Amino acid sequence: MALHYNPKYWKDPHEFRPERFMGEYNRDAFYPFAAGPRACMGRRSVAYLYSENERGFIPFPRPFSRFAEIEALTFLANLVIAYRFEGTPLSERETLEERNARLLRWGMGSITIHPEKVPLTMIRR
Repeated sequence: MALHYNPKYWKDPHEFRPERFMGEYNRDAFYPFAAGPRACMGRRSVAYLYSENERGFIPFPRPFSRFAEIEALTFLANLVIAYRFEGTPLSERETLEERNARLLRWGMGSITIHPEKVPLTMIRR
Protein backbone atom coordinates (compact mmCIF):
# COMPACT_ATOMS: atom_id res chain seq x y z
CA MET A 1 0.00 0.00 0.00
CA ALA A 2 2.89 2.41 0.64
CA LEU A 3 3.66 2.55 -3.07
CA HIS A 4 0.10 3.54 -3.94
CA TYR A 5 0.14 6.39 -1.41
CA ASN A 6 3.59 7.70 -2.26
CA PRO A 7 3.45 11.44 -3.19
CA LYS A 8 6.61 10.94 -5.26
CA TYR A 9 4.47 9.07 -7.81
CA TRP A 10 0.92 10.40 -7.25
CA LYS A 11 -0.54 13.87 -6.87
CA ASP A 12 -2.91 13.85 -3.85
CA PRO A 13 -2.32 10.15 -3.18
CA HIS A 14 -4.94 9.87 -0.40
CA GLU A 15 -7.78 11.13 -2.61
CA PHE A 16 -9.93 8.67 -4.54
CA ARG A 17 -9.38 9.75 -8.14
CA PRO A 18 -9.75 6.84 -10.58
CA GLU A 19 -9.43 9.23 -13.53
CA ARG A 20 -5.69 9.42 -12.82
CA PHE A 21 -5.40 6.06 -14.59
CA MET A 22 -7.08 7.29 -17.78
CA GLY A 23 -3.98 9.11 -18.99
CA GLU A 24 -0.27 8.56 -18.66
CA TYR A 25 1.04 7.40 -15.30
CA ASN A 26 4.05 5.54 -13.95
CA ARG A 27 3.13 1.87 -14.50
CA ASP A 28 5.89 0.75 -12.11
CA ALA A 29 4.16 2.60 -9.27
CA PHE A 30 0.84 0.74 -9.55
CA TYR A 31 0.31 -2.88 -8.46
CA PRO A 32 -3.45 -3.43 -8.42
CA PHE A 33 -3.16 -7.07 -7.35
CA ALA A 34 -0.06 -6.56 -5.20
CA ALA A 35 3.16 -8.49 -5.28
CA GLY A 36 4.88 -10.92 -2.96
CA PRO A 37 3.34 -13.37 -0.48
CA ARG A 38 0.19 -11.33 0.16
CA ALA A 39 -0.74 -10.97 -3.50
CA CYS A 40 -4.24 -11.65 -4.81
CA MET A 41 -4.83 -15.42 -4.90
CA GLY A 42 -6.84 -15.25 -8.11
CA ARG A 43 -4.15 -13.43 -10.05
CA ARG A 44 -2.92 -15.19 -13.15
CA SER A 45 0.77 -15.15 -13.93
CA VAL A 46 2.64 -16.35 -16.95
CA ALA A 47 5.70 -18.55 -16.77
CA TYR A 48 7.62 -19.17 -19.94
CA LEU A 49 8.87 -22.44 -21.26
CA TYR A 50 11.48 -22.11 -23.94
CA SER A 51 11.75 -24.31 -26.99
CA GLU A 52 14.68 -24.14 -29.35
CA ASN A 53 14.12 -24.17 -33.09
CA GLU A 54 15.89 -22.75 -36.13
CA ARG A 55 15.11 -19.15 -35.09
CA GLY A 56 16.43 -19.58 -31.54
CA PHE A 57 14.40 -19.76 -28.36
CA ILE A 58 10.65 -19.09 -28.47
CA PRO A 59 8.66 -18.49 -25.27
CA PHE A 60 5.46 -20.46 -24.78
CA PRO A 61 3.19 -18.96 -22.10
CA ARG A 62 2.07 -21.39 -19.42
CA PRO A 63 -0.47 -19.84 -17.04
CA PHE A 64 -0.52 -20.87 -13.42
CA SER A 65 -2.49 -19.69 -10.45
CA ARG A 66 -1.24 -18.19 -7.20
CA PHE A 67 -3.97 -20.21 -5.52
CA ALA A 68 -2.21 -23.45 -6.51
CA GLU A 69 1.03 -22.21 -4.95
CA ILE A 70 -0.76 -21.44 -1.69
CA GLU A 71 -2.49 -24.84 -1.72
CA ALA A 72 0.85 -26.62 -2.19
CA LEU A 73 2.50 -24.68 0.65
CA THR A 74 -0.47 -25.37 2.93
CA PHE A 75 -0.29 -29.09 2.12
CA LEU A 76 3.45 -29.23 2.86
CA ALA A 77 3.03 -27.23 6.09
CA ASN A 78 0.34 -29.67 7.28
CA LEU A 79 2.64 -32.61 6.53
CA VAL A 80 5.46 -31.06 8.53
CA ILE A 81 3.10 -30.32 11.43
CA ALA A 82 1.59 -33.81 11.48
CA TYR A 83 4.66 -35.95 10.72
CA ARG A 84 8.33 -36.23 11.56
CA PHE A 85 10.56 -37.24 8.65
CA GLU A 86 13.54 -39.58 9.07
CA GLY A 87 15.93 -41.05 6.54
CA THR A 88 15.14 -44.73 6.00
CA PRO A 89 18.10 -47.14 6.26
CA LEU A 90 18.68 -49.05 3.00
CA SER A 91 19.91 -52.10 4.90
CA GLU A 92 20.18 -53.31 8.49
CA ARG A 93 23.97 -53.01 8.33
CA GLU A 94 23.97 -49.33 7.31
CA THR A 95 25.39 -47.27 10.16
CA LEU A 96 24.11 -43.85 11.17
CA GLU A 97 27.21 -42.19 9.67
CA GLU A 98 26.75 -44.04 6.36
CA ARG A 99 23.07 -43.09 6.23
CA ASN A 100 23.84 -39.42 6.94
CA ALA A 101 26.53 -39.39 4.23
CA ARG A 102 24.07 -41.00 1.75
CA LEU A 103 21.32 -38.49 2.58
CA LEU A 104 23.68 -35.57 1.95
CA ARG A 105 24.97 -36.86 -1.43
CA TRP A 106 23.69 -35.10 -4.49
CA GLY A 107 23.72 -35.56 -8.25
CA MET A 108 23.82 -33.07 -11.09
CA GLY A 109 20.82 -33.09 -13.40
CA SER A 110 20.58 -31.25 -16.70
CA ILE A 111 19.43 -28.06 -14.96
CA THR A 112 19.36 -28.62 -11.20
CA ILE A 113 21.11 -30.59 -8.52
CA HIS A 114 19.09 -33.29 -6.78
CA PRO A 115 19.51 -35.63 -3.82
CA GLU A 116 20.44 -39.28 -4.46
CA LYS A 117 18.60 -42.17 -2.81
CA VAL A 118 16.63 -40.38 -0.13
CA PRO A 119 13.84 -42.71 1.00
CA LEU A 120 12.05 -41.15 3.96
CA THR A 121 9.96 -42.63 6.74
CA MET A 122 7.06 -40.49 7.96
CA ILE A 123 6.30 -40.88 11.67
CA ARG A 124 3.07 -39.39 13.04
CA ARG A 125 3.72 -36.80 15.76
